[in-house]
Formats: sequence, structure tokens, C-alpha cells
Amino acid sequence: MNRMKIITVALCVLLLSSCDDTEAEVIDATEVFTEPKPDVKPELLVGDWVEPNPIDADELQGIELLKDGKARSINMETTQYSKWYITEGKLALIAKSIGIHTSSIDTTVYTIERLTDKELVLKDRDLTISYTKQ
Repeated sequence: MNRMKIITVALCVLLLSSCDDTEAEVIDATEVFTEPKPDVKPELLVGDWVEPNPIDADELQGIELLKDGKARSINMETTQYSKWYITEGKLALIAKSIGIHTSSIDTTVYTIERLTDKELVLKDRDLTISYTKQ
């Protein structure tokens, strides 16, 4: 949807809401009418994706995504990735989190904000992770 359509829809919402004596909720048309992202190409995801370790900037950490849907952690002791898949254009990662005297297996589904042959940006709520391909 182009910018003019979004502006037109927003203006219509404002005009309609001003015709009523009751208070109307204003809708942000840019959030309601965003265009879908293009399909994810799984072959671009295969490989080693790393980021600087937040504890030690001299080290890299991340994830290795294999062609067969398996995944491995790179330099991460407490998060052990095992599998990955695409669902509704998003990246799902299955990982075992290891803590003191406890562990759990979780699936996290990330929105793929950016994917190129060299860059992968994932988002999960307030968390954004920027990886580069090794």
C-alpha cells in the first residue's frame, strides 16, 4: 500500500470520528496497514551467524544454521541451539537453556527484520539481535 493510501485512510478515520459527539479512538494507520514482508529464503539463513559477545567484545557468539534444520550454538555455554525452521515468514529457534541445577527447552519465534547474504537482524518483542555471516 503506498503512502497516499495510508494518508487517505488516516484522514477518513479522523473525519468519521469527528462526526460523532462521543470520543473516538484515533488509530495509527501506519501500524494497521503495513505491507507484508517478502517471503524468507531459507537458503540465505544457512551458515554461521555471529555477534560480539556482550561480556567479552574480543569473542564472537551466535548460531550455526544447517541445511537439514539442525542448529548449533557458537561459543554459548548456557544456550544450546538444536533446531530451526521457518513459520509464517519468521525464524523459529529451539534451544536448551542451561542454568544452575535447572534446564529448559524453549522455542522462540523471531521476526526477521533484515536478511541478506551477510546480515541477519532478528527481533523478539524488545530484543533485537544483529548477526553477521562468518
